[in-house]
Amino acid sequence: HNCAMVLGSRAQTWTALAEHKKALADWDRLLEVVGPTEADKYRFWRGMTLIRLGDHRRSSADIEKALRRVDISHDERYNCVCIFSLAAAAALSDGHLSEAQRRKAADGYAARALDVLSQLRQAGYFKTLTAWLHLGTDPDLAALRSREDFRRWCLNPPTR
Repeated sequence: HNCAMVLGSRAQTWTALAEHKKALADWDRLLEVVGPTEADKYRFWRGMTLIRLGDHRRSSADIEKALRRVDISHDERYNCVCIFSLAAAAALSDGHLSEAQRRKAADGYAARALDVLSQLRQAGYFKTLTAWLHLGTDPDLAALRSREDFRRWCLNPPTR
């Protein structure tokens, strides 16, 4: 799939240039080119682009599909947590939703982020102090850090 490689490279270039609409067009075309059996490998990247465009619904749907992959790495899972956190923040500022809908969407994304974080903790991802401390400094997790449920989750650090 040379076409997929070219589209993916160009989409990442557009992303680096903060041209997210152009990047999205390339990710969409790439998903068409690779077909449904390989599409989930690229869903994370499209989800990242969608969240940069403020589209928390479609972004989180792509992230859920990315998480289905049997070969997804722990680092990729962690990055999916970051997208859910960004989706929670985007939902809270979504002017198309009522206040109750914004809160419900944000709570759902945060709960999903905590689910994946718990899976990572169980898998030993946070056994190093550096990985554990990164939860407190990663800017993508700012929306989670403001939540009581995340702070309670952090009270239970992994055993080393």
